[in-house]
Amino acid sequence: MHEKRVTGPIQVIVIGFDQFEPTGKIMAELRQVRKRGVIRLIDLLFVQKDRQGNIASSMHTTDLSGAERQRLGSVAGALIGLQMGDMEEAVAGAEMGALRVAERDHGLSREQLQNLAASIPNGSAAAILVIEHHWATRLRNAVAGAGGRLLMQAMITPQALVMVGAELNAVIEAQQVIEAAEEVKLAVAMDVTRTLAEARLIEEAVMSEAADVVAAAMAIEDAAAADVAKSLLAANLIKEAAMEEATEAVAGALEVETEAAEEAMKKTEAIKYAAAAEALRTLIAAEVIEEEAAREAGDALVAADIIEDAAADKAVAAGLAQRAKKHR
Repeated sequence: MHEKRVTGPIQVIVIGFDQFEPTGKIMAELRQVRKRGVIRLIDLLFVQKDRQGNIASSMHTTDLSGAERQRLGSVAGALIGLQMGDMEEAVAGAEMGALRVAERDHGLSREQLQNLAASIPNGSAAAILVIEHHWATRLRNAVAGAGGRLLMQAMITPQALVMVGAELNAVIEAQQVIEAAEEVKLAVAMDVTRTLAEARLIEEAVMSEAADVVAAAMAIEDAAAADVAKSLLAANLIKEAAMEEATEAVAGALEVETEAAEEAMKKTEAIKYAAAAEALRTLIAAEVIEEEAAREAGDALVAADIIEDAAADKAVAAGLAQRAKKHR
């Protein structure tokens, strides 16, 4: 009979029970998956562990042939140090089983395999399954043919997967929150930058407007100063014109006064001359003075610049003529 060789991945499963009560359901399900060729049962061992830590088997089954059992022994028994079959077979099987377990990847570390028995609590029961995954054999061969190699394998329960998924979701959400916070921070920084830029523009606009206002004020001030200067200049011109006009008026008045004075002087002189001449004439005509004395009086008046020569002579002549007329 052709012997089947163990070629697929091997998995070790340890299931704990507070108290094992066989119902046949576990074995029925195992038969179904074994019948479909999904797995091959290398070893199945149900054990009891009393309160003192002693282990005793209550059920053992396998899909291995007699030759395979001789070669592999009780793998499950080897894992927990429990001898199965007769002494010679047990010793050989335990040694071979332990060797096979150590050589193959069961998804457990060497330390976990060595402490497998200790993981079963005292006063409880356990089912130890060693199964070969037939379904993965062809996949493994395809991977090996493509140059691939196994880096890691492990079984995970749905509960653990949910927990891992929740943790991953939490990590993703935390990362999203961090990214959102970074985006908000960046947006705030950009808003602050824009606000500062706008504030600078406003400040520059205000400064420019203020400069324009100052320039306009200075222009107005300059214009006002120019107007004031013009007003002052106009006032000075008016003042100068007024002063010139007043000066001209005064000068004109002075000229008029001078002319009047001269005219008055002339009139006074004329009156004075006329009066002097008339007095001289009257004296001569009244025979108050003689002709010789009259001529001397006329000369004296001329010498005193009271009467001119012609007027004096005329007055003397007139006085003498009146005297002569009086004596006729």
